[in-house]
Amino acid sequence: MDLEAALLEDIERFMLALGEGFYFAGRQKSLEIGGEEFILDLLFFHHPTRRFVVIDLKIGPFQPEFAGKMNLYVNAVDEFIANKEDRSTVGFILCAGRNEAVAHLTLQGIATPIAVTRYTVGEHGVQMAGEDAQITGGLEDEMEGLRRVEQQVTEFAARRARELAENN
Repeated sequence: MDLEAALLEDIERFMLALGEGFYFAGRQKSLEIGGEEFILDLLFFHHPTRRFVVIDLKIGPFQPEFAGKMNLYVNAVDEFIANKEDRSTVGFILCAGRNEAVAHLTLQGIATPIAVTRYTVGEHGVQMAGEDAQITGGLEDEMEGLRRVEQQVTEFAARRARELAENN
């Protein structure tokens, strides 16, 4: 079972981890862009901030190409799904690790609101990364309001990843 399936196996716990105001909008959400199909891992709507939130789950470390894909996803949701009165969609890339320099240089100059955050699974259970998410300039002003969400999603994903590792 992969991380996404494990998270959605217990959707109620996952929704509670996200916090109040999140509405589940889809899993493996298909978007057709220019005749090609692209699949979003998870899509939510955050009612208090009136925006969609795309979550891309990665078992391994952050790779620069993840940001390009998330940029496409965020822009596509804004273009094809969001209403005109909604605020800009936010993208979270949840990774098992990240090279700070690579993440920083990858996100530098991207205006789309994207955050790269990581979780670790250690002998003593879930361990938060201990540092702030790498974020794009388009998200810095609004990130404070979403930090709690980021932390809760990351903690929940790390717990489920650890449970999966222990069961395999």
